[in-house]
Amino acid sequence: MHILLAEDEAINRLYIRNLIRKKGWSVHEAADGEQALKALENERFDLILLDLGLPKKDGYEIAKSVQEHGLDVKILAVTGYDYPEDRKKIREAGMHGLIPKPIQEHFFYEEIQRVCP
Repeated sequence: MHILLAEDEAINRLYIRNLIRKKGWSVHEAADGEQALKALENERFDLILLDLGLPKKDGYEIAKSVQEHGLDVKILAVTGYDYPEDRKKIREAGMHGLIPKPIQEHFFYEEIQRVCP
């Protein structure tokens, strides 16, 4: 599986990168929304792990761009906000689920398996 990790916090990227590599999956990292969009123009991904609070372009803008371009990719929001209204907004934006921060390893893998069996 090839994953785009769009996360602005370096420590979070390090932790998530290690979880991804632990499963033998490949990862491309983007530290802001513009880098994420550029990666989507140049590579095909199976999954986007998308921090909603990215600088330059936020996660909702990226999800909208994915839909507008008809890209066949699953999106999981990665956020510290895990309230019913947040989950509703995430679904409405076309994302496939949510991984709450702080990330729990077992839930991280379960959620990825759910959207990318």
